[in-house]
Amino acid sequence: MIVELVKNDMKRSLGVTEPGAIAYAGAVARSLLSGEIITIELLLNSGIYKNSFTCGIPNTDKQGCAYAAALGVLAGDAKKRLEALSSVTNDDSNKAQRLIEKDVVKVKINAISSEIFIKLTLTTENGIVSVTIEGEHDRISEILLNGLEIRKAEDKLCDSVLGGIGNFCIREIYEHCISTDVSKLDFLYDAFLCDRELFYEGKEKGFLKLTKAICGSLDEEGLSAHELSKLYTCGAIEARVKGAMRPAMAIAGSGSHGILCIMPVFSAGAALRLKKGDVLIAALFSCAVTMYIKHFSGKLSAACGCVMAGGMGAALGLIMLRGLGFDAILHGINTMASSLTGLICHGGNPGCVMKALSAVDMMFNAVRLASFNVSVERMHGILDMNPDKTLQNMSIIASSGMLETENTIMEILVDKLNCGVDNLNV
Repeated sequence: MIVELVKNDMKRSLGVTEPGAIAYAGAVARSLLSGEIITIELLLNSGIYKNSFTCGIPNTDKQGCAYAAALGVLAGDAKKRLEALSSVTNDDSNKAQRLIEKDVVKVKINAISSEIFIKLTLTTENGIVSVTIEGEHDRISEILLNGLEIRKAEDKLCDSVLGGIGNFCIREIYEHCISTDVSKLDFLYDAFLCDRELFYEGKEKGFLKLTKAICGSLDEEGLSAHELSKLYTCGAIEARVKGAMRPAMAIAGSGSHGILCIMPVFSAGAALRLKKGDVLIAALFSCAVTMYIKHFSGKLSAACGCVMAGGMGAALGLIMLRGLGFDAILHGINTMASSLTGLICHGGNPGCVMKALSAVDMMFNAVRLASFNVSVERMHGILDMNPDKTLQNMSIIASSGMLETENTIMEILVDKLNCGVDNLNV
């Protein structure tokens, strides 16, 4: 059951997921309506707006949600969904930039919310079409063509997947994972290879300046488990937010979540020369924990879900990889929950690299503490005697508990626009 839930949740995503979703909406709209473009209107919730504010758009040197919308309408391939921009050209990019300069693309915020919401309305000389995405980054909930509904909502597969995993407790997830037939888990190794190719693409294109400074070099040889985890994790995330032309394997709708919960486990396995089967089981547990937390926190939040969910998942996966047992898992939950809870998300951008660095460092500290049966005691703060309640407390803080923080972040971003900051094509 857990295997199927994780496998069904995974999907490839090119670039940061939010502008990819916007481009997908634009591509769908254009596939239904020809003619000269008059306006492209975007209505977004705060999470979508924030996460596409200054992230790189694949295959271009541009950034921002307005640019993603223009490029999706002009050159997106709707059949490729979250990889809709995989075939854009320099000419397409220049045309999109001209639409931005002519103020054809209008962007508005409809709500401060952790739920996914995108409504793109395209007006041409031949009519008007609106495409609404909700629940998942590639789930179309409504299409209206000249005021008439022509498509009803797609099934909410991802929500049902996350909801399904929410029916388990952490101990049940752990026990299911350790008893899983490893022959069913090759898709997890494929996910690792997908994310590692993203790292290599960033390395080849010279995108990894932060990662190189953090790690000292981009050389993989002779690194410890901790060092290789930092290199692969920070590098893949930096490549992604810089717009590298390789997809990430997304978990719970996020490529960075997928990178953070997968890369450290496989990196540690490679550095320590552990059995592939043991690494696959630990990776499955990491992915399942990540999804479990996202079930309670929602897809988008004011807190960094990458660290909170993916970081927690990887920490517990690494503890499993060390063969330390379920009591050590409980210590790992306490260490991660008491340290990184509340780290803010201010969009998909190179700052994600620094958050990933914090998560990788803390997860290896969590492994060390767990090996000594040590962590912050469960009587303190948001920690609870029930580990599931601890994880749920983290999730509450990340979403409803930080709505005012999300509002403040949005005010700061809008103020940057009003001050005329250069190169913000939102």
